[in-house]
Order: sequence, then C-alpha cells, then structure tokens
Amino acid sequence: MTALANNNDLAAGSQARTVAEQTADQTLQNKLDNIAEEVPIAFSYNGKSHAVMMASPTDLHDYAVGFSLTEGIVNSAGDIRNIEVNQAKHGFAINVSVDPEVVKYLERQRRQISGRSGCGVCGIVDLAAAIPDLTPLPKHPKPSYSIINKALKQFHQEQVLQRECGSVHCAAIFNSEGQMLNIKEDIGRHNALDKAIGAQTGVSKIQATDFVVISSRASHELVTKT
Repeated sequence: MTALANNNDLAAGSQARTVAEQTADQTLQNKLDNIAEEVPIAFSYNGKSHAVMMASPTDLHDYAVGFSLTEGIVNSAGDIRNIEVNQAKHGFAINVSVDPEVVKYLERQRRQISGRSGCGVCGIVDLAAAIPDLTPLPKHPKPSYSIINKALKQFHQEQVLQRECGSVHCAAIFNSEGQMLNIKEDIGRHNALDKAIGAQTGVSKIQATDFVVISSRASHELVTKT
C-alpha cells in the first residue's frame, strides 16, 4: 500500500491510504480507505529495556502510566517520577523513571520478545507471572442492567476511531451512575484498557464502584489488569 498525505480531518491513530479493492468481476482498482495505525512502542524503565508492544500511536503518556500500573511495575502513579516519550525511526520510545528498587522487580517480570497487540502475556519470562494469584476485592454493589445499558449506548457512540476505520478496540471507565469518565481506543484491547486506566489516574482516584466496558471478552489478562 502506498501512503497518501495525511488528512487533518482524520482521527488520531488513522491514516488515509490507497488500497487495492477486488470488484465482482475480479478486477483490481485503487481506492482511498482509512487505516488504523499500528507501530512498535518500546518501554524502558530507568533507561533499561523492558518490552516492545504494538499499539496505536496515541495517548502514549496515559499508556505509560496504565501499563506501569496494570503490569504491577509500580504500586501507584505516584511511584512514577517522570515519563519521556520520543519518536523513533519506526515507532516510539518511552522511558519511565521510577525508584531504583522497582528495576529489581522487573528482572522477573521482564519480557524477552515483542508483545503483540492481541496478546497480554507474550514474552513474559516467568510462567508464574503470566497467571498471578489475585487477592479478591471487597464485595460492593454491582451496576444495574439499566446502568449497564446506558453505558453501552454511550460507549458505542463515542468510538470515533472505530467508526472511521474499524479494526480497533475500545475501553471506557464509568462511574456507578453510568457516567463515562474516559474512553480510549487502540488496535489492541490490552493497550486500550491500559490507556483508559492511565488517563483516569491522572484525573481522580478510581473508585471500587467504577466499572469498565470493553470491546473484548473478559480474558484473564484483562481481569488481572483491572
């Protein structure tokens, strides 16, 4: 595919490109289509490489916060001293500055290969780290069906990138009344959830009664992250 000049009206994370379309009579013709971007994002902590993930090149600061939290690298956003995002030749490099003690933990959790956008445990060295023991959360009231339906309706309405080019996932955080707190889209479901969690921690503390709506099955990695 040959890239065209970017259209300023396109949503972030989308590019206009020429694609070959096969017609009913088996001939090929070029047409314009909006394609979701997918680039490598290299994470390092205190300058030490940790993982390379495939993701949409959007909301990378939120992604760094969310990834650090949901992977258990830090206990809270306050443990992060600084986040530096730099554009590299083929993607982006993110260096997260944390307490030096955190780096020792990363040796066990370290990913050896590139993480695919559709896999939340790709490259984890220790199998025990792939499916960790989780402490049950305290019981609290669940949202009613009417609240969930209200959230789902807004969830579908706010998916800008999905509407424009498809092929992306979405994650949103809602409060107990079904009010959307924030929403993020990404080519990977794990990335979208990381971005939503990272963005929300920068606004207010996530409450036990908040809930997540995501365009994906509730896989064990997503439950663990949440």
